[in-house]
Amino acid sequence: MESTNRLVPASAMGMLWLQTHFEDEHWDELSRGLVSLSPSCSESLIADALEAGLKVNRIPSFVQAALPQSEQRQPQS
Repeated sequence: MESTNRLVPASAMGMLWLQTHFEDEHWDELSRGLVSLSPSCSESLIADALEAGLKVNRIPSFVQAALPQSEQRQPQS
C-alpha cells in the first residue's frame, strides 16, 4: 500500500492558494480535507506553497501516529 498525504487547508489564504492549483471540481473535496496526494506530488506542492509564503504543517496520519516509533515507515531517499 503506497502512502499518501492528505491536504487540509487551515486558513482562507491556504484554500485560495489551493484553488489556484486544482480544477473547480475538486474545491469541495479540498475544503473538506478529502484530497490525498502521493508523497512526491505533495512535496512539490509543499515546496511551491512555502515559496509563496504559506505556512505548511506536516501532521502524521492517524495510523502512522498510532504505531510505535520503530514501526513507522522511514522516508526513502
